[in-house]
Amino acid sequence: MKFCPECEAEEVTRLCKAAEEGNAEAQYMLGCCYFWGLGVNKDDAEAVKWYCKAVEGFRKAAEQGYAEAQYMLGDCYWWGRGVDEDKTEAVKWYRKAAEQGHADAQYRLGLCYYVGMGIALNYAEAVKWYRKAAEQGYAEAQYELGYCYHWCRGVDEDETEAVKWYRKAAEQGHIKAQYELGECYFMGFGVNEDDAEAVKWYRKAAEQGHVYAQSRLGGYYYEGRGIDQNYAEAVKWYRKAEEQNDWHARKQLAKCYYYGHGVKQDYTEAVRLYRKGAEKGISNAKYLLGLCYYEGKGVNKDVTEALRWIREAANGYSWEAEKWLKEHKAEVDKY
Repeated sequence: MKFCPECEAEEVTRLCKAAEEGNAEAQYMLGCCYFWGLGVNKDDAEAVKWYCKAVEGFRKAAEQGYAEAQYMLGDCYWWGRGVDEDKTEAVKWYRKAAEQGHADAQYRLGLCYYVGMGIALNYAEAVKWYRKAAEQGYAEAQYELGYCYHWCRGVDEDETEAVKWYRKAAEQGHIKAQYELGECYFMGFGVNEDDAEAVKWYRKAAEQGHVYAQSRLGGYYYEGRGIDQNYAEAVKWYRKAEEQNDWHARKQLAKCYYYGHGVKQDYTEAVRLYRKGAEKGISNAKYLLGLCYYEGKGVNKDVTEALRWIREAANGYSWEAEKWLKEHKAEVDKY
């Protein structure tokens, strides 16, 4: 709902009069004014007051069967805005709107069934309501429906249906669906394996900030799969994912520094990146950091420190660390 800023206060006055006369749409619109602070001097200190007024308006319209008001009243109960948080009551109002074909409410009701909040968990019911919203073009519901087909939640696994719904959502710019569609092309799930198509969809998600898509895209550039090999581009995308604390990207970025792929060779930077992972308890990072100490790359050679990290990695079920310790048993036994 948009008002001309100069006319908002006047519009609220008009809506108040119509709402008092029992006009459901006006009651809903008045609730929106209070909810969003349109035509009223809403501030954080007054937020509860205005939300309460919003709930009053939504309730009056909702009780007259106005679907949008029913949905908004459900949201108020879901988030505890203007009323005490009550997931069960939220479900009640979502259902009323959903049964009138309200796509947002259908999706939200499906989500309630999927996570078992406000109602008993029921994947089949979640699928039912996701489908209703998805068939209206609701991207979030399309993604969730694809996910249900992908992971056998409430329906039998169906790779083709999963891809179908992921694609519908992805084409609307849904970031998670774009990533999952990339994964489908990467693994040949529901479609023929196609590196170029995988790159296409990973890129779309990566450009929206999806961390795993950024890491995947970096890998494609590094290996030259589905796209010309380009270490500099690999570094670019690995760095973006690493900044979001993705360990795989961090490891690959360290590898780029270690070998000078796409960046100037810098053992010290490689060690710094491995240490970040090691200090977070990642076994593979401990192993690689230990190797740097063992080889004296980026740090002073220190066999004792190397073995400390490699042993920790082995204790963390790193098969690479276990293999290394066995292969260097004679030396290890000295320490």
